[in-house]
Amino acid sequence: MHAASERVHPAVRHARFDQRRGRREQRGARGHDAVLGGGAVPLARPPERELGAWISAGPERERGTTTVVQGRVLDCDGTPLPGAVVDVWQANDTGLYDTQDDNQDLGNLRGLFTTDADGRYWFRTIRPSSYPVPTDGTAGRLLRAVGRHPMRPAHFHYRVTAPRIPAVDHARLPRR
Repeated sequence: MHAASERVHPAVRHARFDQRRGRREQRGARGHDAVLGGGAVPLARPPERELGAWISAGPERERGTTTVVQGRVLDCDGTPLPGAVVDVWQANDTGLYDTQDDNQDLGNLRGLFTTDADGRYWFRTIRPSSYPVPTDGTAGRLLRAVGRHPMRPAHFHYRVTAPRIPAVDHARLPRR
């Protein structure tokens, strides 16, 4: 094993905000949380934002590369879904989510957007960064066995909900 792969990135030790106690608690990624991105779980009450708003409010906004994210929410027939709710969240330029980084306010790099009459949404942010997945469990053993690195590519998380449509969880890679 290379020395570089033995270093522990802060994202490997997740923190989850306990809303009952009003503080963050350290925990590992397991089950559905690991699918959603470990520490990248959706907040119970993400900040509602206007279309076109910035979701980045911390120092990453000065350090990172400005990015405009836009899309449309359509049903299976291609019909726009006005009023769909798009819950989006991402890591900052160092690979940390607000729930993992005490230097970020909760709700930073997150937003709840409602699509317009054409099913469109858009927001401004910084380009997310890649980060390592935890390597201390089954996933780590598998990665080592097949000779793969633990880095997850930079991505945005989405949870889309609309009336009469099942909720959809998705991760999208930014364009190069």
